[in-house]
Amino acid sequence: MTKETKKRGAVKKKPVAVKRKPLTKPKAPVAEEGMQMIALERVYPNAEQARKIFEESKLRELAASIRVQGLMNPIVVRPDGEGRFMIVAGERRFRACQLLELKEVPVIIKKIDDEALTCQMIIENLQRQDITPLEEARAFRKAMQDFDYSVEQLAARIGISQPHRILDRLTLLNLKEEYQVLLEDDFLTPTQAYYMSKVPTEFQDTFWRMIRDGRVDTNSLAAVAQGFIDTANQVDLFPEARLSAEEVKALRNLETYIESMAGTVSRFFNKDGEMDILKKIDPARALTIAEKIRVIGSVLTLAEKKLRTPAAHQRVIVELGVQRGNAEADAEDVAADEMEAA
Repeated sequence: MTKETKKRGAVKKKPVAVKRKPLTKPKAPVAEEGMQMIALERVYPNAEQARKIFEESKLRELAASIRVQGLMNPIVVRPDGEGRFMIVAGERRFRACQLLELKEVPVIIKKIDDEALTCQMIIENLQRQDITPLEEARAFRKAMQDFDYSVEQLAARIGISQPHRILDRLTLLNLKEEYQVLLEDDFLTPTQAYYMSKVPTEFQDTFWRMIRDGRVDTNSLAAVAQGFIDTANQVDLFPEARLSAEEVKALRNLETYIESMAGTVSRFFNKDGEMDILKKIDPARALTIAEKIRVIGSVLTLAEKKLRTPAAHQRVIVELGVQRGNAEADAEDVAADEMEAA
């Protein structure tokens, strides 16, 4: 070894890099289908569940029942592949078990796909007595968006024989947000909300004021809603009617006949609002008279609907006219104030 080498010292070898295998997360054990007892902390609700509101008093009643009798109906869940289980059916039971601070609960494990899960949730919700119309509507919309269902396909998938029920619920989602809140809080009935939702949003405030002030009863809702729809579509609400002399005479006779019939029928009612005279009709003729009443009733019901339409349209025109007049008056006041300030 030379002196130069001694001065510099021995050449050190570079350490060999050791390749380490990446740490892998241990796989969760595969869950078997069927009923099992599992830790409650491993169960969690589905965030896409349509139901969001759970009444506290009802949950406590259910918890008290579970404390005494146990959980009679296991919670239905599906494994998420990470050792936990998402609720398919039975979130109320799950929440009641949480109130009792149970450690374990019986569950039925089902391996179902997202499509089947969504349909199962809708079916479970439809069986609830306290489901709200908007909860139904949102669940229907989600299923149709997620899986590209038509109304008819969704109805067949969840066992609804009348697809118009789905359409009626979906229509509610056309309501402005504040009116959806009023529906949830029972300030709007489902029927009122349904007809309001058919009206363009620019007229919903006016329609609500008419309902709130008692100027639209249940029988007139459909006609008033149609009046707003026709106004939005610029339909002539009162087309010019050209009547012949015979038609004018027939209309006057009809009015006279209806007024006479109403007066005649009213005389048969006693002070308690009952028609005692019906008890004295010959039983042999009762069925014939009943059939005639049915036919007359059908005709009068149709006539009532037809007559409510122009009356409702007139109210819509008056309401919008007053609203427009108030807006113009407010604008004039603002302009006057600005001129005075200048």
